[in-house]
Amino acid sequence: MSNYFDLSQRVRKEIEQNPQLMYVLRKIVEQDGDTLEQTFIGAGNYNRHYRIGRLDSGLWVAIREYDGGDISPIYGNQTLNTYETYATNAEIYYRARIRASKFCVGVLAEDIDYAVLLVEDFTDGGKFKVISPEGSSVMFREKDDKSENIAGDLDNTLLTFPDGYIYMNKDACILHTSLKQVC
Repeated sequence: MSNYFDLSQRVRKEIEQNPQLMYVLRKIVEQDGDTLEQTFIGAGNYNRHYRIGRLDSGLWVAIREYDGGDISPIYGNQTLNTYETYATNAEIYYRARIRASKFCVGVLAEDIDYAVLLVEDFTDGGKFKVISPEGSSVMFREKDDKSENIAGDLDNTLLTFPDGYIYMNKDACILHTSLKQVC
């Protein structure tokens, strides 16, 4: 079984090599996202998910952006801790062979105080319907008569709290400076 962090970093490299996704990320980070067609695909207690595109490998990518409460996409310790907790919990589920996001990749823009987390689009580009019972970290992904449980709202499960940053470390994230290099 591959290491979840290494899998996430492979996805990060694939995203960085995709000019269309990098362009969309730049527009979102620079608060120019209202000029883009982003598909809202779901929300948790303090977050919203938007589909941002598909990689050449066929994997669909969503942006997980915090909204409300004391957590926002504004760059800061609480936001970074929340994203790191989500990614660390996804790794714990991955090791236990429980379905969660196939990857977690941070996007940091310290110069404009902004951070978000990229995760798997559980709708698989709109092929699946995702149902999230209120107050539950378990979601259900349905297509036709088939259903799959997904651990989705992982920052609420509180399996672990970060002790330093691995996933939200600058060396592991897509940085705003690399987004600026996209036309």
